[in-house]
Amino acid sequence: MITTTVEEDNVTVVYVVGRIELYDEPDSLKWPVNAALGHDRKHIVINLEHVSSVDRAGLGVLESIGNIVAKQGGQLGVVGANSVIADLFATTKLDRFIKLHPDLASALASFTPEPETV
Repeated sequence: MITTTVEEDNVTVVYVVGRIELYDEPDSLKWPVNAALGHDRKHIVINLEHVSSVDRAGLGVLESIGNIVAKQGGQLGVVGANSVIADLFATTKLDRFIKLHPDLASALASFTPEPETV
């Protein structure tokens, strides 16, 4: 698994390539998320467009990332999930916790703006 991080409209977008499976070190997906949170970037999108498969361990990591982001007061979205991955989210009810978006534009638009500080 390879990840690349890009900042778009105050949102951290983590692009993932490969598989999110036990033997592909799925916990490494937490690193760019933790780095973003460490820089007070609380809106995160994980782009799975180039992910071929996710196993139980990968789903667990995604759920863990969702919990970490929520505890920091942030929001997490996922885009680019293929039909098999989307079905896994639905079957495990992970889609109730992590919003699946049809595209990046809708994910970016879904985030609640940060309140202005005076």
